[in-house]
Parts: sequence; C-alpha cells; structure tokens
Amino acid sequence: MKYLQEKNKYVRLNFLKIEKKRHAIKFLTRSWLLDDKSRCIVQNQLSSFCKKFSYVKIKNRCLFSNRSKGVIRSEKMSRIKFRELISLGLLPNYKKAVW
Repeated sequence: MKYLQEKNKYVRLNFLKIEKKRHAIKFLTRSWLLDDKSRCIVQNQLSSFCKKFSYVKIKNRCLFSNRSKGVIRSEKMSRIKFRELISLGLLPNYKKAVW
C-alpha cells in the first residue's frame, strides 16, 4: 500500500507543476481574440499534455490508513478513522451524536 501513497504524491506534484500552464492555455482556447488557426495550435498544445498528470487521476486517500474509499475531503481521513478519533475525543469541535 505504500507504493499507492507514493504514486499519489508523484501525480499531485506533477499536476501542480503544469496547472498554471494548463489554465493559461485553456483560457487562450476559449478566447475570441485569437484567430482560428492560432486557437487550433493552442488546442494541440493542450492535448499534448501528459494524461497521467491530469486532475482526474488524483485520488483522495486517508493520511492514516491510506484507504481510498469513504474519505472525508475536508479532514483528509477515512470515515472509519474519523469515527475512531471522535469517539476517543481527539478531534476538537466534533462530538459524537447520541440521540
């Protein structure tokens, strides 16, 4: 499971490297200031980016258990670990609901 964590870090870092460039090129493809030929060249540059560093390939994983399913985005941990920490009282501002 450690390799999945390292792979995810690698994809995230490479995505951050090309994010600004990708946004700039996307802006140019939507811009009506360029003529059709220039816009086509810019679209080819956008499609030439490596697909494995796209935003879709980033997977949310739990920081503690490396679990990929049931991850709470704001806390970056799985629902199971989140529940454990709440029941132990280790997370401030959270309280287990008892009805």
